[in-house]
Amino acid sequence: MPKINEELRKRHKTVSGQLNQYGPHEAWFTLIEWPGEGVFVLAEATDSGHDFLRLRALEGNRKGDSIEFATQYRANCWPAFHVSDQRLVVIHTCWENHCWQLVEHAIKDGKLGASKRIPTGSHHAFRPSLAVEEGSGVMHLVHTQYDEIRQSVVHQSAHGGAWSTPLRISAELPYCSRPEVVSCDTELFAVWDSYQEGAYDVVASGFVSGQWSQPFRISSAPGWDLKPSAYSLGGGRFLVLWVKRFDVRCDGGVIDQHHYLCAALVEEGQVQLLGGEHGAVADLAHGMLAWLQPEREAIWGYMGRRRHPLAKPDGNGGAWLLWERKEQRDGGTGHVFGQLCGRNLSFDGQLGAPLALAQGALFYDVDPTIPMTSDVLLVGCLEGHIGAERKYSVRRLDLSKPQEALDLSEPEGWQRVKLPRDIRTDRLDQELYWGDLHVHSMLSTGDDAQGEPDEIYHYARDIARLDFMMMTDNDSYMLDMRESEWRQGLFFAEQFNKPGRFVTLLGFEWTCADDTCGVNHRSVVLPGAEPDIPRWPGTSRKVEYLVKLAEEKGWLLHAHHQKWRLADSPVEVNVEAASGWDIYIEHGDIFRALNEGGRFGLVGGSDCHRRNPGLCGALTGVRLKTLSREALIDALSERMQFATSGSRIVVNLSIEETPNGADTASGREMPVLSVSVKSSVPMRTLEIIRDGEVVVSKSVEGKSCELTWTDAPLSPGQHWYLVRVKANFDVTPYPANLVCAQGNLAWSRPLWYELL
Repeated sequence: MPKINEELRKRHKTVSGQLNQYGPHEAWFTLIEWPGEGVFVLAEATDSGHDFLRLRALEGNRKGDSIEFATQYRANCWPAFHVSDQRLVVIHTCWENHCWQLVEHAIKDGKLGASKRIPTGSHHAFRPSLAVEEGSGVMHLVHTQYDEIRQSVVHQSAHGGAWSTPLRISAELPYCSRPEVVSCDTELFAVWDSYQEGAYDVVASGFVSGQWSQPFRISSAPGWDLKPSAYSLGGGRFLVLWVKRFDVRCDGGVIDQHHYLCAALVEEGQVQLLGGEHGAVADLAHGMLAWLQPEREAIWGYMGRRRHPLAKPDGNGGAWLLWERKEQRDGGTGHVFGQLCGRNLSFDGQLGAPLALAQGALFYDVDPTIPMTSDVLLVGCLEGHIGAERKYSVRRLDLSKPQEALDLSEPEGWQRVKLPRDIRTDRLDQELYWGDLHVHSMLSTGDDAQGEPDEIYHYARDIARLDFMMMTDNDSYMLDMRESEWRQGLFFAEQFNKPGRFVTLLGFEWTCADDTCGVNHRSVVLPGAEPDIPRWPGTSRKVEYLVKLAEEKGWLLHAHHQKWRLADSPVEVNVEAASGWDIYIEHGDIFRALNEGGRFGLVGGSDCHRRNPGLCGALTGVRLKTLSREALIDALSERMQFATSGSRIVVNLSIEETPNGADTASGREMPVLSVSVKSSVPMRTLEIIRDGEVVVSKSVEGKSCELTWTDAPLSPGQHWYLVRVKANFDVTPYPANLVCAQGNLAWSRPLWYELL
């Protein structure tokens, strides 16, 4: 970024940016029933910027006691456990030596033994799952392995302490994630999801007589099926649950997804889908897909888990199928609590009615390794959202009593749609690239409904057909981002970055409640991976502290939301013209800032929280000679891009005296402007705006337009111009993050002209 660095050398001395003290909290809770010891919760905890694991006794002789471990490792996450021989074994993922690794811990008699790194080879190893083979006592571990070429599922076993060499069990499937292993009498099964060619499938493999079978499909057909979990029901049968989603569209052009919980029984290699279409046993639309009638409802976040299948074997060959949802569909992120919902699955495969089993809490969990012995269901849950109220506790639900029937109403006005549509033809020229520079995933506030990182990137690349994307998960919203979440974000961004095909930018959303204007967030573009999470400092919330850090490190800042206050720095390089929340440029603040001397470009970033980057009402277009991070960051630093509200409309503006690529010119009092537009949709109007006022408004037809225009004599001083194009259709307004996927507006880059 030579232009910015040159300005900084002239204007700034060496400064030290400040970092926030990370707020301590616990997240991602796992309930453990430990026979003879009590009930425990295993939590991923963070304090002072460092993640560790905490095991706390909720019931039993050790009630209130806790053990903190894995403190010597970094970015601890994804723990798996097994209880046997009065020992609790925990295997988790950590980030060491620039690689995901697995570490084993054992706890016995309230004491923590020495930790051991599991020999997984030189590749990334993460997301473990554990099971112990009945009879032999052999411990089996499956986990995800990434070797820079392929992401696979691998298996290791241990008996007496030594782990075997990793063995790939996912065959030639190209991208495999989220494995679960289950011991089913004398057999062992692993399930996972596998992605290829725009679809996720749930697949399984069986381990019989020391050999793994070829993977076989559990889900019914290629679709978007992921996040499986598996449970032994005895008698050689096991249950698989997963999440399935369909792309949907409403008449107003909003694109979203309709989610379902699906289930299948597997016995002797035969897969029996339960419930309705594709094995659907529960509709998950409540609070995730907007109700459009009789009024349009908003969709907000949730601090629990809405896409996390659960089951509790009942001890009689059946199970309770469980899921979580918001109590109030449109309840706000930090206020609404959730319901634990369930259906009984009998031994003969019959499903009971959907019921509301519990409410008034978040993050429900059960221990599926201990079957029920009565009609009482032991459930763990989080009693509060943040602060001192955020406590995990145990509830006992008497399922012999009548339970509340679940509201099964579905949102109307949505139709399934097949994506991707043919939008590659909208490239319009070979050096033009499209992207979304403001995207969220489940790494923001731990809201799993916002999507797995790999799911988001796959959607952006293969469904929305974007050329580049930046994941901008919040550094601190409700809960501070944990070290492991930061590291996961960097890992997946690097994994999906393929120059020439699809480029990912490293970034985050600096989430500051500024004391001068209410909200002053930034999308931060990083030129390289930062080892620690940058934050606003605890002593001040002013953007100047972020700017100091950005100036030191060469970051770019994009202001967004309805209100912002720019600092006087060249790193404040762009402002979001449109997002999935609003068309910000139409409210006047951007024009006002330009009139006050602001020098910034415009970007389109959807700020999507609905797993649909690139189809959420905002895009950035840019011409690049090569599709790479370096070229894209250079273009953004030079403000070369243009913005749209979702449609692919290319708007070029130049001034006769402007040097090639520059955005500033000077000369005579009547400048000559040239405009060219190429659009993937028919156009209605073209406007030239000077100093915030429309000076040309022209009706246009078709998908292309060219215009040369000479301005009237200008007053002395500096002036700015931009072009606004409106497509030949109107857009229906929706609340919150609901928006027409491909909106009707586009804006050129601003250009400045100084009359000499």
